[in-house]
Amino acid sequence: MVHAVRLWTLLSATFSCALATEVMLGRTKIIGLDSPQFKQEFFGGIPFASPPVGDLRFRPPIAKFTLDGPSLSATNFSASCVQAGLPFSEISENCLTLNVFRPAGVSSKSELPVMVFIYGGGFVAGQSSIMNGTGLVSRSIARGTPIVFVSLNYRLGPLGFPLGDEAARNGLLNLGLHDQLVALKWVHANIHAFGGDPKKVAVSDREFPFAPVLDGPGGLIPDYPTKRVARGAGGKLPFLSGTVLDEGTSFTPQTLVGVTQAEAFGISLFSPSPAGTSALQTAVQNTLAQYSDDPADGCPYFTGNDTFGLDPEYKRTAAFVTDIGFLSLRRWFGRAAAARGALVHSYMFTDPQPENPPQIGITHASELPYVFGGTPAGNPGAPQLSEQMMDYWISFATSLDPNDGKGSERPKWEPYTPSKEFNHANLTMIADEFHISQTEFNDKNHFRLAIIALCVVPRW
Repeated sequence: MVHAVRLWTLLSATFSCALATEVMLGRTKIIGLDSPQFKQEFFGGIPFASPPVGDLRFRPPIAKFTLDGPSLSATNFSASCVQAGLPFSEISENCLTLNVFRPAGVSSKSELPVMVFIYGGGFVAGQSSIMNGTGLVSRSIARGTPIVFVSLNYRLGPLGFPLGDEAARNGLLNLGLHDQLVALKWVHANIHAFGGDPKKVAVSDREFPFAPVLDGPGGLIPDYPTKRVARGAGGKLPFLSGTVLDEGTSFTPQTLVGVTQAEAFGISLFSPSPAGTSALQTAVQNTLAQYSDDPADGCPYFTGNDTFGLDPEYKRTAAFVTDIGFLSLRRWFGRAAAARGALVHSYMFTDPQPENPPQIGITHASELPYVFGGTPAGNPGAPQLSEQMMDYWISFATSLDPNDGKGSERPKWEPYTPSKEFNHANLTMIADEFHISQTEFNDKNHFRLAIIALCVVPRW
């Protein structure tokens, strides 16, 4: 996302001129960077697990709550985990590290709330460095509710999510999720040294929902979350969850032509299915049938009959992917949690993205740069909206309520009900009914399609 990269370029230039700062973790001195301009300090590339190489490759992470040696240089991010699309010089198997941004002048007695960001990317791509925490920490200081911000790396692709019977028999599925859990345990064990409160840790996870694989009885993912939630799992933890208007455009091939290719693509998203190939094909065909082939009804939404030079099936398929991969899940989990008394705050993000190509519209993760203080250059109202969104998120992290009244003037974000969700463009409560007939159809079939959703959940 262009505006996110621009923000990081600016902030990294600032840190390049920063001074040294230190934190003692056990017997190790961690040397980070002090940035007086932002009144905060940065510690990057801190190992939270042993390097997953050699005999530890394709193994669950070995937690590393203490460090080796008298000192650790933590003045930059570590290499990202192995993935396609990045230069070899920027990736490494030795990547299980995390980063800490904190206000200057805090101590181990400060006990500040902690925000942990876990990148998405479909479990095949992602970098802890791409969403810089400087803006959030600066905003938290300015509004009088300072936080500590943490981001982390986890293994991706076949190194993090190996597939097959052998991996399943040996309990080696979802290694990347095990990495995330060990990183969170590290935060609980050590964040006090950086001024954080281990009892007040909120986790933000914007993950693509198709990839996790069941570990089997007693494993990390013993059953489909839809089934577990229906049985009462999850308790009444408060959470924020949301979707953007045109989620599916980023994941729909623009080369797609005709109904046959649309069905084949839909089947590929959920293969292999525990229901079997024939049942999956029928489910995809029946679900696609719920969507009009009129381009005016397709995604990106509200773009009329414009097909952007693509086959009309692109817009219909993108609508299918938006609903079945994102909107249906957010709506189902939100309603299920709210029905049992959990405090849920849900949003639909619709702010225009003039820097995006028109065929992708307001696509997946468009709201994240706003939360981190970066906005599209061609949208004059975006900076104010970004400030308000940062305040909502920081307020939730510090009080479990996005409406603490501090910082920017902003409307009340009311708790979610089927008739009330938040529109993160004009900051008004709207009825949660967009594509309601399609998502209700999807709800009746979500067990068969075996979809998994992750939300923004506090670990308090």
